[in-house]
Amino acid sequence: MLTENPPDITIKYLEQFEEFVEFRYKKSKEKPKNQVSATEIDEATPSERLESAFNEIKGALSDDLLDRIRNNTPQFFEHLVVRVLVAMGYGGGHSGYATVTQLSGDDGIDGVIQEDRLGLDMIYVQAKKWDPTNSVGPGEIDKFVGSLMRKRATKGVFITSGVFTSGARRAATQATVSVRLIDGDELADLMIDYGVGVSEEARYTVKKLDTDFFDDLLF
Repeated sequence: MLTENPPDITIKYLEQFEEFVEFRYKKSKEKPKNQVSATEIDEATPSERLESAFNEIKGALSDDLLDRIRNNTPQFFEHLVVRVLVAMGYGGGHSGYATVTQLSGDDGIDGVIQEDRLGLDMIYVQAKKWDPTNSVGPGEIDKFVGSLMRKRATKGVFITSGVFTSGARRAATQATVSVRLIDGDELADLMIDYGVGVSEEARYTVKKLDTDFFDDLLF
């Protein structure tokens, strides 16, 4: 880091280091996501406490999703990641333009999504339902890139229920084709944001005083 002298040290920047990824995962298991101390709660405003509670609920839901995913089959995971990408709008948001490949002879490709109706632009997907203790390394990324090149593809998404090593992330950025990596934490966030595998339990509308109403009210 001292040699590179980065302008900002962010979580995304630190994720290139395998030790940080392992540290972050370990800490997430030791302490609930977005947990705050009793002192911080006492000093927080009602809006801040509400946001903290929301983040805590979302963090717990994310953990529950990952537990369910990791206890399911690899075939389920392949269908799940394609469903998530369709929910995000890929393939026009139409399931008819997304397919899960056969279990054998897929050359490392688990799913294919057409970005247009004519199938002129394709996104190839690889899904790895791995335990987070078994990180995805650069070798897996290189094999995926090789599969993309044999398909003459320009875009690929590699999704795992586990984590990527720093070497895997470097391999993705250095690839001659566009490769997007999504780990388990990001996958759970996407499922929550796009309503896959979750349902709405309650909704609250927070209102504030409209000072303009009192300043400008005329009959």
